[in-house]
Amino acid sequence: MVIVRPTIRQDERGSVRFVWNREAWLSAGFSAEFSLENHLVSRQWVLRGIHRQMTRPQGKLVRCLAGRVFDVAVDLRPEAQTFGHWAGRELDSLTGEALWIPSGFGHGMLALTEGAVLSIQASAHALPGDEHTLAWDDPAVGVEWPLPLGQSPVLSGRDQNGAALTSFRAERV
Repeated sequence: MVIVRPTIRQDERGSVRFVWNREAWLSAGFSAEFSLENHLVSRQWVLRGIHRQMTRPQGKLVRCLAGRVFDVAVDLRPEAQTFGHWAGRELDSLTGEALWIPSGFGHGMLALTEGAVLSIQASAHALPGDEHTLAWDDPAVGVEWPLPLGQSPVLSGRDQNGAALTSFRAERV
């Protein structure tokens, strides 16, 4: 993951955040072009993911537009030395920080506040039926979700039935 900090200009009227600049992105060595943007609105303690498109992996630029989230990327590239390693970072609407998640990584998030809004710009469209979901609580990965003691995450059926990390090792894409 790469942390992306926006340029922020403030004056008496408020502020402007420069969140995407193709030329600056290219000069920093990134070549992603985005083909879609989604906004996720989540209740507090909703956990989404950890998802990866298998045949057309997506690079993702992720930022929090409202509230706070804990955002996670897991390296799910079977050939990588860092396969199964994860990184997480809290994102909020105040700093405007974004995360670049390279293609081949799984992505998940936990809403830390009510009505958290996450923007995801993806480098490729999702293919129906191509998404593979890693178990959010797979002990082989060991993501340390910042859930309060006794608090269970709110999960979709898909996320309740995520696969073990070993199933991603078997998927040679």
